[in-house]
Amino acid sequence: MDWPDNVARLGHLLPEHHCEFYNQQRFALSVTRTDMARLGYSPNVRLFEAAACATPIISDAWTGLESFLEPDREIFVAESAHEVLHTLRSVPRTNAWRSVSGRAAAS
Repeated sequence: MDWPDNVARLGHLLPEHHCEFYNQQRFALSVTRTDMARLGYSPNVRLFEAAACATPIISDAWTGLESFLEPDREIFVAESAHEVLHTLRSVPRTNAWRSVSGRAAAS
């Protein structure tokens, strides 16, 4: 697959490197596979990896998400590319954003 120049594709990342990887990101973007979203209550492991590293998460909406993380406190939910961009533009670019959702999700 050809990736755009601004995308770096990484293979499997060992657990001991998760924190370093997630903490380099302003947000972790989680898009649930269609079959998992259809079933509901099927979070992907990346939600918990990012949360454990106190990295704020933007996720698509799926049934049961609020059972794992509290929307607008522990996770940002976006139902379109426009909403993702709105979240990226509205949250300040300071370290304070980590305490808004990342630390809440990690606790």
